Amino acid sequence: PNVIVPEAMLPSYAADPVWSSYNLFSSRELGYTLNGDGTGYLVSRGAYGDGIVMIPAEHEGLPVVGVAESGFSSSMVSHVEFPDTVTAIGSGAFNYCNKLESVKFGSGLVTIGESAFSNSGLHSVSLPASVRSIGSNAFSSSTILGVTLNEGLEYIGSYSFSGTRISKITIPESVTFV
Repeated sequence: PNVIVPEAMLPSYAADPVWSSYNLFSSRELGYTLNGDGTGYLVSRGAYGDGIVMIPAEHEGLPVVGVAESGFSSSMVSHVEFPDTVTAIGSGAFNYCNKLESVKFGSGLVTIGESAFSNSGLHSVSLPASVRSIGSNAFSSSTILGVTLNEGLEYIGSYSFSGTRISKITIPESVTFV
């Protein structure tokens, strides 16, 4: 399997026997676009298309603050780890990622865009306390069996969890729109 790791960590991963059976790639293989105000980068799959992705906290001296709209859509990623610097996951970012089974969100995530993980292979989702908004269809038609929603969440867009396998969900008191 393929694993993409932050460039600075590549030598330590390569030296660790635990990772010897993996194809290791540098985070330079990902695509980066400056955000609108030039204060950080949005990441996308770039030349990389499958396996495990560990998104770096920074690129060229600026923080990686989000995942671009449709950034990894229809790719073959299986696991994604987000750094604490990522505050937003764009619309359709991981839409149709059938092999995506797990994600580890960073503590800075605030917004999950529309259809961000729809039609994905996710099994469960645990949101960090920082999340305030989940866009419409964000997890629709995915294979999710369970979700943990955080207190502090304010907005859950329409059909966010439609077509999933969730049988029970508890809406936090902080939610003002469903």
